[in-house]
Amino acid sequence: MWLSVVTFRFKSDDLAAEEANYFENHLGVARTLPGLRHYFAGKLRTTRKLTPTRYRAGIITFDDGMAAGSALMQGPLGAALMADTAAHMSKLDNRNGNVDVVVAPPTGAGRDCFVLTATFGVRDEARYREKHVGLARRLPGLRGYLASPGLSLLVFDDYDAMRAAYRSPVGQEVNASAAAELTELRVNYVDARTEV
Repeated sequence: MWLSVVTFRFKSDDLAAEEANYFENHLGVARTLPGLRHYFAGKLRTTRKLTPTRYRAGIITFDDGMAAGSALMQGPLGAALMADTAAHMSKLDNRNGNVDVVVAPPTGAGRDCFVLTATFGVRDEARYREKHVGLARRLPGLRGYLASPGLSLLVFDDYDAMRAAYRSPVGQEVNASAAAELTELRVNYVDARTEV
């Protein structure tokens, strides 16, 4: 599966107008992209340890990179989406790549959820896949998990469910594994909604 995590700010300070455009125009086009499997949209959450430099995240998946490229780079829908992005968004940070479906994420427009995305390096890819991914898939309350050596997405019902999962015994093992296996870890916490 191909995953793209885009975080951004709006160009205008008129957040009400930008939010209206985002939901009416941007998401309206994105939901109709051929081959789109998931779209999570949400605001980046400030935590005790992290203040995001961007405002929103759009997280999409396709079956593979070819399907993503075809949908996003060809035809009028992709062009309309890119034009809206250029007109309304700034400070874009796009992390994308192929990921394994460890736990299939939920689908169904309008479902509230919490999404944690991470980009990172790994010290040992085989050990990451065997140990870290094997542990993380056992997190209590995990509703979706996409993973590769360098990019991952985890879905929970809400922020409190995610916090409880990482405070559990399995969560403590995941944290220890992350400290041992991952380098240059960057995390986004997203109060999200499924759009597809």
